[in-house]
Amino acid sequence: MIGMRVSGKTIYLTLMGSLLVWGQAPDVAKLRATLERNQRVLSDWPNLGRYREENAKLGPAAADEKRVVFMGDSITDGWGRKYGKFFPGKPYVNRGIGGQTTPQMLLRFRADVLALEQGHGFSLIGSSQVGAQLPG
Repeated sequence: MIGMRVSGKTIYLTLMGSLLVWGQAPDVAKLRATLERNQRVLSDWPNLGRYREENAKLGPAAADEKRVVFMGDSITDGWGRKYGKFFPGKPYVNRGIGGQTTPQMLLRFRADVLALEQGHGFSLIGSSQVGAQLPG
């Protein structure tokens, strides 16, 4: 029905019923984790909360600091986290989030880049869209 509201509980019960009909015992922990993740995504689609605390701790750049903010998807996200520190001692800030698309990054650009009052910014945008075959 068009315009019908469905609660998370209704979806959960429907999934449980479907799985029982097929003779498979549901993995309740996995279903619960999926439901919680989906609720987080729906409540903060651009993932503004990911760097909120780090941004507050970082504060504005010092007058002589040449801060650079890197924003992007998983390629940027992995830089300096999974693959070691590439620029030790430099005021370079990683604001990558794996799987993010251009619309999501545009929504968080002010909070995760501009608000940090950096001297320079670098964005790697679009590679998640290519993989997901989303429009640019």
